[in-house]
Amino acid sequence: MKKILFPVLALVALLFAGCSKNEITPVQENTYSHIIKASISGFGTKTAMYGNAVNWEEGDEIALFANDGTKVKYTLSEGAGTTEGTFATNGEVNGKTFVAALYPYEAGAVYSNGKITTSTAKEFTWEEGKNNKALMAAQVNSPDNISFRNAGAILALTVNNIPAGYDRIVLSSGRAMNGATEVTFTDGIPESANVSEEEDNKEITIKFAKSTATACKVFHFPMGTAAEATSVTVSLSDGTNSLKLVDNYTMANAIRNSRYYRTINFDANGKLPVQLGAADDINEKIGEGIYNFILNSSTSELEITAETTEELQIAVTSSSNMFTIKGEAVKGKVILCTPAQTQNLNIDLPNATVEVKPDAGVAAYSTITSNTSEN
Repeated sequence: MKKILFPVLALVALLFAGCSKNEITPVQENTYSHIIKASISGFGTKTAMYGNAVNWEEGDEIALFANDGTKVKYTLSEGAGTTEGTFATNGEVNGKTFVAALYPYEAGAVYSNGKITTSTAKEFTWEEGKNNKALMAAQVNSPDNISFRNAGAILALTVNNIPAGYDRIVLSSGRAMNGATEVTFTDGIPESANVSEEEDNKEITIKFAKSTATACKVFHFPMGTAAEATSVTVSLSDGTNSLKLVDNYTMANAIRNSRYYRTINFDANGKLPVQLGAADDINEKIGEGIYNFILNSSTSELEITAETTEELQIAVTSSSNMFTIKGEAVKGKVILCTPAQTQNLNIDLPNATVEVKPDAGVAAYSTITSNTSEN
């Protein structure tokens, strides 16, 4: 038996620390009326993702709100691709006292009575390794110390082997997903991002380049906070045809600064996985010639007794911090997708080879114990 120990990977999270200074040089061109420094170094999150380094990106914009009801847009001027960024503005800042900040910048956003009112996107374009529509906010007690934190939550959906031809993915929900959003604070930290219910604001569309071959992508759907669970449906589309990936899946209440992970694996023939509500059902389905599964179960253990030499794909959704998979009858390859909550993974498949693929590339393992085939 092989025992592999990994250090715990903490949430990748981000703090914005800023220092403010005036650099007014009106006789020169391409200068700014005000510059602030912002760094990403600790917990709190910009476009925070488990397991991925996050840097400032070209074109990043933030809004600073003054106590006179006005706001000023700051744009990244230096530091793209690093954690040390310089944000600058040509806006009027003399005499202003900044009291709150928002990312990303939104032209209609306002700050009043201790709250930020803004509008979140209904549609945007997928970019590798980014979720830059995630809403963040901060109350500013000192212009030398601006610390942004997530105001909402994120659903990170991994889709492996997307068939050719699709160019968008749509998340539909039983609750409001985009539009007018109110951000409230407690002790200077965002408490919630409440999205107002409107006639047509219960879905988000992410567009991506149409592929001529299979593709693997992680989509980050920004969400407001919510106190109650709701159902979600996720579909791929080519603009004409639609294919449901997740149908009426019950999602927990969305908590600020939380990530919710799910993986969908297409098989080699472009077919979707079978979703199982109980771990015992997998052996019956393997006997029927099915080898691609999502296990929608709170179980922390899966025993495979059905003999197979085929490649098995199993995506686990259990929220337990421990998961065990075992069985001597498995004699092929197993691709195991685990959620972010899994910290202790036990693999006892002595006649199989195993590839572990954490959801959205997120791993928080403290231990992995494996007993697998030597080949």
